[in-house]
Amino acid sequence: MPYVFLGQFTRWLLSLYSRASAFSEAETRIKMFLDYLEQLYVPENEEARELISVSIWENLPDLGDELSTIIELLGPELKVEYQRIKGLPKMVAHIGGR
Repeated sequence: MPYVFLGQFTRWLLSLYSRASAFSEAETRIKMFLDYLEQLYVPENEEARELISVSIWENLPDLGDELSTIIELLGPELKVEYQRIKGLPKMVAHIGGR
């Protein structure tokens, strides 16, 4: 059941992003969620890593510019995992955030 819940939560965040009247409101909520996932995404927590990898990436469709914006909000570990799953070359993380 955690896969289903996290998948539904991911879709909810995407709908929040698409409906937001002010991007900063949606960005703040999405960033809080992704920061929390980043904290869980540690090598010692293999179960959480798998759950996050499967649930999040399967529910993030190719949204063009919107997806690019969301990817920019990922922490370093989640960004590397996203790139690995999508078969993308590793990007250099920006120092000091975006």
